[in-house]
Formats: sequence, C-alpha cells, structure tokens
Amino acid sequence: MACAVCGRCASGVNYGIDFFEDAGISALAGSNGRMEKAKSVLQLLGAREENIHNLTASVKTSEKVSVQVLLQPQYLKRFILTTGYYFFSYFGYYGFVLWLPSILATVYHLSLVKTFTYTLFVALAAIAGRAAAFWTIERFGRKQLFYVGFGLGGVAALLFGLIKDPSLLVWGACILSFLYEQGVAGTVVYTAELYPSKVRATATCWSTGAGRISSAVSPIVFGYFMKIHFYYGVFLTMAIFFWVAVALVYFLGVETRGRSLAEIGAA
Repeated sequence: MACAVCGRCASGVNYGIDFFEDAGISALAGSNGRMEKAKSVLQLLGAREENIHNLTASVKTSEKVSVQVLLQPQYLKRFILTTGYYFFSYFGYYGFVLWLPSILATVYHLSLVKTFTYTLFVALAAIAGRAAAFWTIERFGRKQLFYVGFGLGGVAALLFGLIKDPSLLVWGACILSFLYEQGVAGTVVYTAELYPSKVRATATCWSTGAGRISSAVSPIVFGYFMKIHFYYGVFLTMAIFFWVAVALVYFLGVETRGRSLAEIGAA
C-alpha cells in the first residue's frame, strides 16, 4: 500500500514538473540563481533524472524604452500633449500656491493669523476640488477636468487679481483652488491612459519631469513679479499658462473614458 502511494506521488511530481515548467517555475528558479537547488529538491520528491535533466531557466528581461521611442510618429503628438500640459499647468499652479501666503501678506496686508487661516481654507477647498474631480471623471470624461479646472481656473485667476476687498479674498482663493485642483487631478489620470503599457512608464516620467521643471522655475518668475510690484502679472501668467494647457488638450487630446487602448489608437 505504501509503495503504491509513493509511486503515485512520484508520478504526480513528474507530471507537476511538466506543468510547472510551462507555468514559469523554472524561470523563477533560474532568475534567483537556484536552479541546481531546485533540481535537488525535485529529486528528493521522487522526480526521475530524465525529467529534470533538461530543466533549464528561462530568464525574461524587460525591454528598456528610451525617450527616442516617444519621438516616433505614433507617440509624438501625445508626448507633446502630456509634456505640454504638465509644463504649462504646473507653472501656474505651483507658482501661485507657493506665493499665496506672501501675496496675502504683502499685497493685501493681512496679518499673519489671517494669512494662515486663509491658507488653511484654501487647502480645504483644494481637497474638495480633488473629490469633485474623482466624482465627475467617470461621469463626464477626462478632458472636462482640464476645461473646468484650468479653463475656468484661468478666469478665476484674473478675477482674483482684481479683488480689492480683503473680506472677499478667502472666497476668491477658495474658488480658484477648487477649480485648478480638478485640472491637476486630470493630468495624473489622463496621462496613464494615453500610452500602451510598454512605453507608459517612460512617457509618464518624462511628462511629469516637464512639470517638475516648470514648478521649479515658476516661483522664481512670480517672485520677480512680486519684486517689481507687478502683482497682477502673477494672475495674468496663471491664466495664460492654464489656457495653453487647455488648448493642448482640446486640439491634441482624445477622450479616453470607457474606451480601450485600441479604440483610442494607443495599443
């Protein structure tokens, strides 16, 4: 009885070798440099020598994708789109966010306590804007986040720069924050849906890199505006850069909601 059980176990192990080899267990063992140990374990389990003699490792290496691939015709337009809206939208976004406390204190002469309080309200409005973006994105699509967030955000920036009454500042800043946060949420979601998986990581890294460059340059530019007392230049620049991002999405973008990569030509 025991011999029969052992025989069945051995045959089961031999059958399992064929199955596991097809499933990629040999690749796992080989990739970890433990093929010989794997073979010895299989022998202990009762595998026959002829079954494991040809058991080889098949190590699969991932293909590296350079930025030159994104400059090919099938990706170039979308690469211009994603790097463009990251650069222009983040230029206005980070320049305003980083300089907002100074604008409230310097331009409108608010106290430190009021400046901190207003900034806190603006942060809460930003959270509400992100929540609104994630609620509307599956109902109205991806591109509408740019139109609402940066399109209306540019209008709100121009109007905010015209406010003279300090009591209205908190409302203007909160509305502006609520709007542009929806556009920023759009950049995060939309980019990943425009590229196939083989180039998605490279495209996302280069696109967000453009945004990081602009977010580092814009505080310097806005700081220069503050130095020469051209305060409205901050809001004018925000509006122009936001609208450039919107124009890129309108003319170069494609709606991805409910569509596969093949349907949008990104497969």
